Amino acid sequence: RQICKSLNESDMAIDTLEKEGNLNSEWSNKAEAVDMFMTIISFASWEQLTIEYGWPQDQYIDYITSVAKQLFVSANK
Repeated sequence: RQICKSLNESDMAIDTLEKEGNLNSEWSNKAEAVDMFMTIISFASWEQLTIEYGWPQDQYIDYITSVAKQLFVSANK
């Protein structure tokens, strides 16, 4: 159930960027954009960076936010 919730929320995030004209034009396939977004914000990514590699929570949030903006938000915005 949690996975479905994450998929729905990820789909909504990409949809919002697309509807507002802010989705990076390199993402011509919306499903792939959603897949990549889900991968970036996944529990596995968080676990690996914070637990296995010892990143502080604040650093993880800052970096993931920055990466997501660079990948998904149009450079014109």
